[in-house]
Amino acid sequence: MQGRPPRRAGLLLFVLAVGLLAACDGVWFPHDDVAYDIDALTVPSGVDREAGADRFATAAALASGVAAERVWVATGRDFADALTAAAAGDGPVLLSEPDGVPEATEDALAGRDEPRVAVGGEDALSDSVAEALDLTDRAGGADRYETAAAIAGETHPDGADVVYLATGDEFADALSAAPTAADGEARMLLAGHTLPAATAEALETLEPDDLVAVGGPAALPDEVVDEAVEAAGGALVERVAGADRYETAAQVSTHRDLTEARTAYLATGEDFPDALAAAPAAASEGAPLLLTRRDELPEATRAELERLEVERVVVAGGTAAVGEGVAEEVRALLDTAAD
Repeated sequence: MQGRPPRRAGLLLFVLAVGLLAACDGVWFPHDDVAYDIDALTVPSGVDREAGADRFATAAALASGVAAERVWVATGRDFADALTAAAAGDGPVLLSEPDGVPEATEDALAGRDEPRVAVGGEDALSDSVAEALDLTDRAGGADRYETAAAIAGETHPDGADVVYLATGDEFADALSAAPTAADGEARMLLAGHTLPAATAEALETLEPDDLVAVGGPAALPDEVVDEAVEAAGGALVERVAGADRYETAAQVSTHRDLTEARTAYLATGEDFPDALAAAPAAASEGAPLLLTRRDELPEATRAELERLEVERVVVAGGTAAVGEGVAEEVRALLDTAAD
């Protein structure tokens, strides 16, 4: 691919530099008050895993490197609120129990001073949780559709250039679309086999130029998409879909034209908990979020990784979500591409 330095040459220079530094006794770098341990420097394998003991700890791990205007806290027991918050594009998403505060979430918030927003109504996150975590604002509605509309309105009160429309009935399409919707002047709304009133009203307010329907007609029927276009005032419409969730995720990545991405995120397409917080982390790096089975890398995912020629893949979640065999397969794929 044009514009990329040769990876083997870069790796060789890195190894030579480490070798020269290791030959020195007590090397100091430009900041003369910081000593660097040469023995701790290692060449990255190309595959990193961000995981915790549970969904709450995994979300905390994924959120640790995400710059933020605010921090969203959503229920970890359902997917919709967390994914629409992830699509806001202005901060990480941490997870909580509806009526209890996970230690990992509390610890993750302890080191942050950004505004904290509860996502969803009181059934999703109780007032006691909001008080315990010092959540100073709440973006939510009576259901997931109203919550998605509320988040879109709060983050883009003056409208949006693009709206991504995904089903609110399943997590996979919304998960794939969230990092893309978080990029620039775009938002994500939810629909089902009908167009919810809250979604229609949000489309009227946002007045997008373009509407991207994510997923096939089984997820978003044509008539629902047509209603959404009408509500948006005649926006140009495009459907991005594949034969299954893995192909759809790959198609979303292709649609976004991420050929300059150096990193891709990989999450399970079989269950949502470990995957929820991967979307804002991917968005923060301008990276695609691709899906995999636990024990098998789908061909569509493999093909998209090969097309992108990324140098690093971040696996979201533990081995119960994405097996080590898949991680090794991805590592081998990256090694082959680097040769």
